[in-house]
This record gives sequence, C-alpha cells and structure tokens, in this order.
Amino acid sequence: WFVYRWYRGGELYDRIQREEYDSIIRCRALLLALSRVVREAHDCRIAHLNVRPENFVFGRDRQVHLVDFTHARRIYNPWLNSLIAPVGEAPFAAPETQGTHMPYFTCTSDVYSLGVLYSLLALGMGTPDDEDLQRDMTYENPTQRADIATVIQRLVALLPPPPPPSQ
Repeated sequence: WFVYRWYRGGELYDRIQREEYDSIIRCRALLLALSRVVREAHDCRIAHLNVRPENFVFGRDRQVHLVDFTHARRIYNPWLNSLIAPVGEAPFAAPETQGTHMPYFTCTSDVYSLGVLYSLLALGMGTPDDEDLQRDMTYENPTQRADIATVIQRLVALLPPPPPPSQ
C-alpha cells in the first residue's frame, strides 16, 4: 500500500491487462524504458533478480520505476555470483538462478527476464529483428546473452526517429 500511494500510475501488470500494446513500436518503447531502469540498478552494481511486470510501477510523472528489491543482490563478479537458494519467479527467472544445486546469477540474469517480458508484450507481433533480439536476450547460457547496454542500443536502433518539430 505504501508503494502504491507514491506510484499512482499503477503497475505494469495492470496496464498490460487494461491496455493492448497493439503496436510493436509501443512494445519497443516500453521495453527500452524498462531496460533503462534495470540498467540504473546495474550501474549501482545491483542485480534485481525478480524482473517481472508486477515490479514495474508508473509514477505521477508517467515514468516507469523498478520496485521490490527483496531478491536483489550485489554484483561482485560480472560472471559468477553465488546464491544460497533459487530466486525470482517463473517464467521470468533466468535458468541459472533456478538451479537446485549451486544457483548463481550474472550481469545478464535480469536481461533474460526482460527478454521474457518482451515476449509477453509483443504477443507474437515480432518482426525478424525482434526475434533476433529476443533470442539474444534469452539464451539459457548467460555468457551468450546480450548485456543490458547492447539491449538498449539495439532497441534505440529499432525505434523510428522522432518526428521533426513543427513550426
């Protein structure tokens, strides 16, 4: 309740239920915003490890914010950080975070979750470029996944240029 008092725009999960993301352009723009928020956490050397629609909320300023850092862990090594127990929720959790024997996470564990979220948003509206990006985000082997900076660059390239200012 406390969080929703400050984020009156609601959560992404509700918006997906209420609104149709009926164009691939809207999906790409939203995923770009979500990716940038996750990158802010990574820039602080934090992996969220529970990226899913319920953990993105919209403020009064209409900007998206990432909440619920219950599963978050500090990133010490970009390629191997041990976990005591599995974290995250299916289907969004990266495979390496779900192991019953020696689960771990990497810098790309949140990228996997964003890829699954992109699949949910696109709902089959993807073009070959989208399928390539989605595949590069959701490889089961974390060393083959695109990193968050590459995801952001590729999403920016997929968006149409802004219209020229009217005079």
